[in-house]
Amino acid sequence: MPLNWSSGLKESSRQWANELLKVCGQSLYHEKQSKWGENLAANSGSGSWGAMKSTDEIMTRFVENEA
Repeated sequence: MPLNWSSGLKESSRQWANELLKVCGQSLYHEKQSKWGENLAANSGSGSWGAMKSTDEIMTRFVENEA
């Protein structure tokens, strides 16, 4: 099925991102009542472990974990 733009999904994503900003720096969590999947990534630690990951690195890890 081809992808279609969803204004409703855009708005609910914006609202959820704002909720996550309220707890920024604390533990990330998945909204259990959501019907949508989400990819939450956080950078922490030191050295290469704490290095800021690129979007490509984060998405690659997400896709590999899903596979």
